[in-house]
Amino acid sequence: YGGTMIITTKEATHRTISTSVDPTKMGRWTSVLLAGKKDYKTRIVSVYNPIGTSKGSRSVNAQQQRRLRSIGDTRLPREALLEDLKHAVKQWIDDKEHLIVCMDANENAITGSLAKMLKEQGLHNPILTKHPHLYNSPTYSRTESQKPIDTIMTTLPPHPAIKCGYLAFKEGIPGDHRTLWADIPFSVIFGNNAP
Repeated sequence: YGGTMIITTKEATHRTISTSVDPTKMGRWTSVLLAGKKDYKTRIVSVYNPIGTSKGSRSVNAQQQRRLRSIGDTRLPREALLEDLKHAVKQWIDDKEHLIVCMDANENAITGSLAKMLKEQGLHNPILTKHPHLYNSPTYSRTESQKPIDTIMTTLPPHPAIKCGYLAFKEGIPGDHRTLWADIPFSVIFGNNAP
């Protein structure tokens, strides 16, 4: 539980410039950078925020707390992720990369600290931009809140050709979260009209 992964296939595989993981090696995020037309670059990032209230010694939160302490870092795991991811996002934006961040926030993915930080960096939620009626749709089946805890956020501007949404529970990837999806045309993600 708690790790992240990205797989590329077909067109994306031969456009891969680099891959990266968070510097602590705790599986908090993984990314792949794709090359487009000329200097057009798009980075796809998968992020996992640990549940901060988990008490068990095997919980992701506890494992990350132990790792942080072992390297002399006194921050709480969620605080460390927020600060470290913000630093990485700023660097990627400074490097003129377009971002697509897919995240299990384990908090309100609209008003929570990670969503706020990403919005401050200029990212938006394409699903809610296109489908505002989903604002109160939960993405976790056992939630007491009527809010999503999973999100896709991007620096790509809203575009009518981008299709995105949520699948119903128990459709798509197995588990107790909805599958969030975004179909982004080559012309948007790579900055060109590939054949």
